[in-house]
Amino acid sequence: MESRLVKLGEDMTREEGKTLPEAKGEVKRAINIFRYFGGEGSRQFSYQIPSERENVFCYTMRKPLGVAGLITPWNFPSAIPAWKMAPALVAGNTVVIKPASLAPLSAYRLVEVLHEAGIPAGAINYITGSGGAVGNTLVDHPAIRAVSFTGSCEVGGALYDRVTRRRIRVQLEMGGKNPTIVLKDSDLNYAADVLVNGAFFSTGQKCTACSRAVVKAPSCSVVAIA
Repeated sequence: MESRLVKLGEDMTREEGKTLPEAKGEVKRAINIFRYFGGEGSRQFSYQIPSERENVFCYTMRKPLGVAGLITPWNFPSAIPAWKMAPALVAGNTVVIKPASLAPLSAYRLVEVLHEAGIPAGAINYITGSGGAVGNTLVDHPAIRAVSFTGSCEVGGALYDRVTRRRIRVQLEMGGKNPTIVLKDSDLNYAADVLVNGAFFSTGQKCTACSRAVVKAPSCSVVAIA
């Protein structure tokens, strides 16, 4: 990935629309994610727990869950697939990743890199298509033992209801309504810069983007600006 940084960044800009510096920065973030979790492979540990009985040895064993279904969004098409794939693979699971149909190429580039790096056949699998068709088929498949989803609250809520019927692991990362609070003694020029950056960095297409400001005016009244 490091040797292809420029190409991967250009692919992301053409596909997803974020500026080239931001795209390259996201690819660097994906590289760091793989490097970090690669190191975690040699740091996995278990616990030895004291027992109240003599001659009894209590300990934990870490075992892979099996196949993890990963559903990722379009706004971070490289970093989010990386931070879902890397820990799942390092923990011994296989994965099936379904990126957003609006931005499938960046995730595909990660899969290409992993295969070229020598990952065992079948450890990582890539599918594309709409969430309603391919996504539901994926999470309903009996081989899937865990699901990780990043996307909207509406889709995430429906997916949770669907998956928990099967009593399998599920992790959801959904959108929020994020305010920035400006206190009355703030440096207003600095606060304005922070607000603009928080709202419009990455063209505002982040779940952490500032969507409103809560400003405490000198008169002690509170003004909310959407």
